[in-house]
Amino acid sequence: MNNVTTISDFAQFRTFIIETDKLTVACFEQCSSTADKQFAAEFEAIANKYCDSARFLKAYLNECENVANDLGIQTTPTAVFFQGWQRSLECAWGNP
Repeated sequence: MNNVTTISDFAQFRTFIIETDKLTVACFEQCSSTADKQFAAEFEAIANKYCDSARFLKAYLNECENVANDLGIQTTPTAVFFQGWQRSLECAWGNP
């Protein structure tokens, strides 16, 4: 079961954030990073466990630079939490 939606551009990201009242967690990662791959597995497990309470999004930096730049993401993996369009928390695990 996969409850993580991969996004590819800002319009798609904005749509997913705005169309729900649920907490939205967006994870930014790089495809080639071992640490990011390990985090992705944990992120998916969390998404599967809490899919009724929150929406989970994933964006690869090389495919979705515009969203990462607009949000000021400087390191991966980084998870950003939104309630509606309001950014509530950011957790970065990598080094800038």
